[in-house]
Amino acid sequence: MPSTSHTSKLSNNIGSKTHQILLAPVRLVSKVCCATSSSFGGSQPQGSKGAKPENSHQKRPRRGSKSNKIGDAETATQQGFESDIALAAAAAAAADEESGSFLGNSDTTADTGQSTSQATLTSSGLALTNSPSSTSSLGTNQKTMMKKKLFSSNKKDFLGRVQTQLLASLQNLNSKKFDSHKKLLIQSFGLFIYECMTTSGRKYHAIPHVFDVLDPNSNDDLLDIATLFHDVVYYTIDGGLSEKQHELLDGLIESQTATSLVLNRKALQQNILLGIITDLFGYEADIPISPMQGSNEFLSAVCAAVLLKEVLNVEQIVQIAACIEATIPFRPTTEEEGGPMDRLHRRLKAVNTKYSLFLSKEECNQAIRRATILAY
Repeated sequence: MPSTSHTSKLSNNIGSKTHQILLAPVRLVSKVCCATSSSFGGSQPQGSKGAKPENSHQKRPRRGSKSNKIGDAETATQQGFESDIALAAAAAAAADEESGSFLGNSDTTADTGQSTSQATLTSSGLALTNSPSSTSSLGTNQKTMMKKKLFSSNKKDFLGRVQTQLLASLQNLNSKKFDSHKKLLIQSFGLFIYECMTTSGRKYHAIPHVFDVLDPNSNDDLLDIATLFHDVVYYTIDGGLSEKQHELLDGLIESQTATSLVLNRKALQQNILLGIITDLFGYEADIPISPMQGSNEFLSAVCAAVLLKEVLNVEQIVQIAACIEATIPFRPTTEEEGGPMDRLHRRLKAVNTKYSLFLSKEECNQAIRRATILAY
């Protein structure tokens, strides 16, 4: 385990000049009115109106169900965080009652009593604390039953289903029960996912795609969370980044064109979380990254990490980011470096060592097996 001086050194790397990519995710709740009835569809476009429709052949669905176009919904006026979160609670409760979701059942999660010392993210960097392991605290049968209930709920209630799945998976990964404020915060994360995936340009990678990919028989909460977040950023289709995405990615992008983006070197040096994910994807500052090289997947992983650091430890976040990295399509296999999963495995082990994380050899291997499931 790293010494106290080592921990201090990591924290000092952040400092007061750190780009606030690890900012508290506020003002995410801006369209809660669409959840109060079964009539809600998609949100208004985040990018330009002229964004071209998505190429439906970019990624092949795992279970063949072609996504339908999501219509536009009325946009509520953006309010302060506390009032927005209260509105989200009322909207989610109404959606729960109508669709039969199980948000309230997350309080039944039992404490496994097997938490280990992990590196967790704070507003100033990495700190060592007792955090839950990456395994779930619910039994296999109970989790399967809960997920099947989710999949049998109102098929059109995509916002409620995303929020329910996310809250259930995150609660499973935490030995302590979430209080009401934490639950509302997680519901705002679900709203962020929903808003990102209901822009007018989304055809294949729209919100129904999430449930095409989610396996109702899965008992892997990290995989389920990665599935929810893996396509939140698709700036080439959405006509650019949304306001909320810009807020979460603040300081990360040095420059951006229609065909590539360049990462800010200073931000990567000062922010441990950004450094971890950038190294995991194999990117460097000042070198352009194109969508074909995974820029959308990378930004999706960063958005997920910035939000999830409020409720997960860094080891869990890294495993989720590894799953999202694995979804980058059209990558070759070579004799020298092997396939995409071989390269990801090597980078994961290198990140584990470089940042003194606590992933065991078996956890690294399991992370790659999990990533392969999402990729294929």
